[in-house]
Amino acid sequence: MHFVSTRNLFQILIILIYYLVNLTEASDFDYTIYVVNGLPDNSHLLRVHCFSGDDDLGYHDLKVNENIHWTFTPNRFGTTKFYCHLWWNDKERGFGAYTRRIAEFYCNNRSTGIGGLCWWLPKSDGIYIANVTNPPSNYLIKVNDWMPIGSGGV
Repeated sequence: MHFVSTRNLFQILIILIYYLVNLTEASDFDYTIYVVNGLPDNSHLLRVHCFSGDDDLGYHDLKVNENIHWTFTPNRFGTTKFYCHLWWNDKERGFGAYTRRIAEFYCNNRSTGIGGLCWWLPKSDGIYIANVTNPPSNYLIKVNDWMPIGSGGV
């Protein structure tokens, strides 16, 4: 018969605790999320409400070219999520402003593949995203259309 000594059990326990602590610590890279009012001049204000399961960033009324932005470090489990809801004129739209999948497809730093920037730009014909600040139009990717207010906007 083979028995595990108390010393071996203690070493295994220490190693497990070390890995569990490291898994739950935050990642080593940051993301910055921008929501920039890219609507036509003289438009009504863009109302923005962004939040996560832990943080409510409040409601903001943005003039054309104004923005809200925040920086955070996602957790290692990949479960960090931020959502935004936008209202403009008689339209609205809710969307995931940051999820691991959105980051992988649209926001990652192109040179390192990790960390990065999500630049959300609501325009009159829909919601666009890019991974650089003040992107030229050929960098923008349309990801959402506006919905009529009252339709749920998602």
